[in-house]
Amino acid sequence: MIHVLDFNDKIIDFLSTDDPSLVRAIHKRNVNDNSEMLELLISSERAEKFRERHRVIIRDSNKQWREFIINWVQDTMDGYTEIECIASYLADITTAKPYAPGKFEKKTTSEALKDVLSDTGWEVSEQTEYDGLRTTSWTSYQTRYEVLKQLCTTYKMVLDFYIELSSNTVKGRYVVLKKKNSLFKGKEIEYGKDLVGLTRKIDMSEIKTALIAVGPENDKGKRLELVVTDDEAQSQFNLPTRYIWGIYEPQSDDQNMNETRLRSLAKTELNKRKSAVMSYEITSTDLEVTYPHEIISIGDTVRVKHRDFNPPLYVEAEVIAEEYNIISENSTYTFGQPKEFKESELREEFNKRLNIIHQKLNDNISNINTIVKDVVDGELEYFERKIHKSDTPPENPVNDMLWYDTSNPDVAVLRRYWNGRWIEATPNDVEKLGGITREKALFSELNNIFINLSIQHASLLSEATELLNSEYLVDNDLKADLQASLDAVIDVYNQIKNNLESMTPETATIGRLVDTQALFLEYRKKLQDVYTDVEDVKIAISDRFKLLQSQYTDEKYKEALEIIATKFGLTVNEDLQLVGEPNVVKSAIEAARESTKEQLRDYVKTSDYKTDKDGIVERLDTAEAERTTLKGEIKDKVTLNEYRNGLEEQKQYTDDQLSDLSNNPEIKASIEQANQEAQEALKSYIDAQDNLKEKESQAYADGKISEEEQRAIQDAQAKLEEAKQNAELKARNAEKKANAYTDNKVKESTDAQRRTLTRYGSQIIQNGKEIKLRTTKEEFNATNRTLSNILNEIVQNVTDGTTIRYDDNGVAQALNVGPRGIRLNADKIDINGNREINLLIQNMRDKVDKTDIVNSLNLSREGLDINVNRIGIKGGNNNRYVQIQNDSIELGGIVQRTWRGKRSTDDIFTRLKDGHLRFRNNTAGGSLYMSHFGISTYIDGEGEDGGSSGTIQWWDKTYSDSGMNGITINSYGGVVALTSDNNRVVLESYASSNIKSKQAPVYLYPNTDKVPGLNRFAFTLSNADNAYSSDGYIMFGSDENYDYGAGIRFSKERNKGLVQIVNGRYATGGDTTIEAGYGKFNMLKRRDGNRYIHIQSTDLLSVGSDDAGDRIASNSIYRRTYSAAANLHITSAGTIGRSTSARKYKLSIENQYNDRDEQLEHSKAILNLPIRTWFDKAESEILARELREDRKLSEDTYKLDRYVGLIAEEVENLGLKEFVTYDDKGEIEGIAYDRLWIHLIPVIKEQQLRIKKLEESKNAG
Repeated sequence: MIHVLDFNDKIIDFLSTDDPSLVRAIHKRNVNDNSEMLELLISSERAEKFRERHRVIIRDSNKQWREFIINWVQDTMDGYTEIECIASYLADITTAKPYAPGKFEKKTTSEALKDVLSDTGWEVSEQTEYDGLRTTSWTSYQTRYEVLKQLCTTYKMVLDFYIELSSNTVKGRYVVLKKKNSLFKGKEIEYGKDLVGLTRKIDMSEIKTALIAVGPENDKGKRLELVVTDDEAQSQFNLPTRYIWGIYEPQSDDQNMNETRLRSLAKTELNKRKSAVMSYEITSTDLEVTYPHEIISIGDTVRVKHRDFNPPLYVEAEVIAEEYNIISENSTYTFGQPKEFKESELREEFNKRLNIIHQKLNDNISNINTIVKDVVDGELEYFERKIHKSDTPPENPVNDMLWYDTSNPDVAVLRRYWNGRWIEATPNDVEKLGGITREKALFSELNNIFINLSIQHASLLSEATELLNSEYLVDNDLKADLQASLDAVIDVYNQIKNNLESMTPETATIGRLVDTQALFLEYRKKLQDVYTDVEDVKIAISDRFKLLQSQYTDEKYKEALEIIATKFGLTVNEDLQLVGEPNVVKSAIEAARESTKEQLRDYVKTSDYKTDKDGIVERLDTAEAERTTLKGEIKDKVTLNEYRNGLEEQKQYTDDQLSDLSNNPEIKASIEQANQEAQEALKSYIDAQDNLKEKESQAYADGKISEEEQRAIQDAQAKLEEAKQNAELKARNAEKKANAYTDNKVKESTDAQRRTLTRYGSQIIQNGKEIKLRTTKEEFNATNRTLSNILNEIVQNVTDGTTIRYDDNGVAQALNVGPRGIRLNADKIDINGNREINLLIQNMRDKVDKTDIVNSLNLSREGLDINVNRIGIKGGNNNRYVQIQNDSIELGGIVQRTWRGKRSTDDIFTRLKDGHLRFRNNTAGGSLYMSHFGISTYIDGEGEDGGSSGTIQWWDKTYSDSGMNGITINSYGGVVALTSDNNRVVLESYASSNIKSKQAPVYLYPNTDKVPGLNRFAFTLSNADNAYSSDGYIMFGSDENYDYGAGIRFSKERNKGLVQIVNGRYATGGDTTIEAGYGKFNMLKRRDGNRYIHIQSTDLLSVGSDDAGDRIASNSIYRRTYSAAANLHITSAGTIGRSTSARKYKLSIENQYNDRDEQLEHSKAILNLPIRTWFDKAESEILARELREDRKLSEDTYKLDRYVGLIAEEVENLGLKEFVTYDDKGEIEGIAYDRLWIHLIPVIKEQQLRIKKLEESKNAG
């Protein structure tokens, strides 16, 4: 029964399998390519409800309901309608809203299925199996059905779909995800029982003996490549030096896949591909009515037996596809990779047993002895001594008596009595056998699980704590939820920990261990709640971060610029750019001057409680405090200084030095250099500001910020911060140089005064890890201490072999020279002399001045290093020369050269300058350039697009869809040719190799020197009005006028799928021929305008139609005559075969009636058959049409002839229906005239018997 449902899932029509309107109904299903469809052929009059996208429901071969959606309908002029339906789950799930790139993280099968099936009309079945938590991802847009198939790979399961019906409507549609379980359920398809057809297919098209394995891209965009081969598989094809290559890319997202893993996967894949793929198609009869247990389902493992097959066939394989004829209830099965068995292997054990039986039967004496021995051994096998079972020892024991002691309820022990003692025959403790108790085993397992759980728990706490403390988490509800679920997990974790710590392997009990085991399950449930809350918090934090980021406005950006401009003495214009001339060094000098003065003022203010004068003296006589804050360190220092005199002189000297600071020639160079560095650093800082503003303007233009734009903004901010730090560093350096100069002058003024300073210092240093306290007292003579320092600096850094002796105050007292004298370090000595100081070198051999010429340089191994602002070297003559001038190198001259067999004399010129190398032929007037961009040629005055030979361009992305850099060879007006005089030209690529032409065909000329004439293949197109109607041609011929011999035409329209043979004028017709050894077609049709397809000739076989209808004709068959009996038979399906009568074609031969009288009574009905005459209906109707239209409708000649015979319905009515033929619908079609006469045999026998009796009675009388 076939049901039709409307869009509300209500049944609106149905077709019975015995309905005459239903001609064909085929249900096809294949699990390998995930396809399922239904093909129907019905009368057009019954196809009204099938012309819309309704749903169709059928029962499959296992009587399960299957649902389809009408996908394609075609009405023919023959009055029939072809309908193609696809499985509803394919249409519903595939056409649902696709998934964007994403992932399923830690989901069960039911959770993942529920997500995929949302808004599809399908639900998750309760039969879906659990297989833990899995994570899967996809990087491009995927349909929901593609993600559904990906889940099969992730969970290593298979899909199934089914529907449930209720009250003329669909109750539910369900999807099942379950483990693949291909079981053998006892089904055997055997020839002679239910095996109708068998086809074995061997596919060797995909055989590979070597693979190039290409791994996934790593984070650097590179892919691991390696080669695996199989020489043993290669040897079977007799190609020792040429492997059959293939490419393998594992379906994996593992960016860190190493060579070992990739090689293992490649070898596994090669093992699959190195053998031919063998498949079987089996056609069997449905025996479910007779044998209800013999049911075949897709995915089951079945066995097939056919001993008459060559070679004998014994196959076990999984059913991967089924083609079920709903009307005839026959199925054609397709098997996957089969497992074949040899008959000799299967019968080997049976033959061994049979040989043993034969051997025993052939030896009578041995046979008797063997039987007796087997009987005795069999009885002895079941004989055993009696074992006493009780909790007390048996009375009156004897040696070797066995007692099963049950006094210990936990462990019963078998004991043997020997010499007055009961000896243990079995251990009474499992640990004596080297085993462990259940308690110890479970306790150990739980401890191991807890170790792994502790690692996971610590990671969870770290992640959750980080999220709870995040400044971007402002949703208190989410924070409370996460804290609550986290506390619940911690509570369960602590219970598990306390339970395990309170037990030992010896004290553990099953009860407490089971309770602890239950806590592990509780922990997993609580952990799932935490994961859910963590994901919600992450989303909230991400949303908060994006909100804060979007609040960055131009106004705040301008405020930041104004702060920077104020610091560097600049201004901000309307375009938010820094303008002005920053003078960082000048500001630093002024800051240094003001800083020095401010220090004096600060100290004055410190003792302002008295008078200014007294305040200064108090400051000098009292205290000085300093705090220094560095990164990671705080230093507090209090110093007490006492000067006895010389203060005014020292202050005056310092002020004089400061007044001349800016004009001092010693610091001018340093100031200029610092100023230049500061200007450059500030310019970089301004450029970084502009870059950041540009990135942010682009990102905020559309109101959305993508990940790429976010990364660009972060990079620009990092560069801005780096430029800012650099600018501040240069400014500080300039300031330090000024301060350092000032400090030196102050120090010099202090040292110039021969005064004694007593210092009391207290110092505290904190660096985050430790605190250092120090208090010192120093008293020294300023002048002596300064001289001591100078002397120490000279002795330590310039000399070697001397020592200095100091007194208690650190003042140098004496300089001692060692026994080897003093050695001076020349690297630290710079002797500057004037014209009166001359250093005479006696061994100087090379002398260069304006009048001397150097013709030889004797250099050391270090070579010669020339470092000058300008350099110029030229040598040679007018014909050949070389010239070096600063950044240019030129060579020129007149030379003779041979190029491709031709010798010429040319004036050439070569130059290397500005990043390119130029070769110029002054004689020919052409140049060649080589640079970073490529290689290019041109003719003087014409440029690259004129008479240029061509260009080779590097870094070209014109033909790269992925944006990768490539190389392009181009000629503007010339021909680009690749030739090889004595070898091959190879074009090889990993992706496609493309050949394009803009205005002309693509030609191929094979064997131009070997085969005479013009032999040309042309690939061309027909003219067309639009992009969808052009046809493609492959033509071949030898006519120079492009008139070809023959060709092939391909239709571009997708719904045609048409390939035609054309003649040399691009036309199809009767003068084209196809010749081949074999051909495979789904259908052969006559060309438009022709009536017939002729095989070999018009006489041998013609298939087609005339005005009278479809017709198959063969004059050759008609003319070939035989005297044998007719044996041609045509079934109701139109199948042609021969009728046979031999015993070898028959099964279960029986008498029609075992009782002679019953047979006679049945057969006598033939005598009641009336003999009729009639006119043939079809002939009469065609003859009437011919007379009416006054023309012949067919090659056959029709006339009114009366036929004599029987009427099939009358034969059936008399009970002889075994000789009536019926069609597939059960309607009467004809009579088996060739067998009807056999019912005369019992009648004649009866008559002969009666005649004999009458003759005997007459003769006796």
